[in-house]
Amino acid sequence: MLGIVCYHYLGQQWSIQWYGLIFLFVLFLGLVLKASRKHQQLLSVLALSMLFMFGMLRLQTFRSDNDVHHLLHQKESIEAYEGVIIEEPVPKARSVNLRIEVKRGKVNGQWLPLTGRVNAYASPIDSLPLGYGDRLLVKGSPEVTSPPSNPGEFDFAGYLVYNNIFHQQFIGTDY
Repeated sequence: MLGIVCYHYLGQQWSIQWYGLIFLFVLFLGLVLKASRKHQQLLSVLALSMLFMFGMLRLQTFRSDNDVHHLLHQKESIEAYEGVIIEEPVPKARSVNLRIEVKRGKVNGQWLPLTGRVNAYASPIDSLPLGYGDRLLVKGSPEVTSPPSNPGEFDFAGYLVYNNIFHQQFIGTDY
């Protein structure tokens, strides 16, 4: 758990590679096979280090913003994007909340592969019910979710990051 927490707060500076874990594991196995009492403290340090690194690697592979095609790394303005609704839409008072998994985007008139998730709000259209698994073509560019503006306010952007969502957009009827 400590590895997961450390990567969450310091992960952008650190990058854990598989070969580092493999080296520690081979070293650990070599010392275990020796079965010597004098290596017990080193074995425990190696075991805890491997668990720490596995936690960091787990979050590193889970976070979608590490992908080079992620929306966060897109420098040009997105004209439109194609996505799939990944959760059942939630009706609100004047809108419908959608979680959209982006598949590709139109940038400078050209469709490029893009990844990421968007927390979107659409105007309800009675003749077009939206559901889980529906593919949408959305006009416009999603915005990075803004952090709370007041101290002590609920951090909705942080909550969305825990769900691998970094963008939001009010799409209205532009889909």
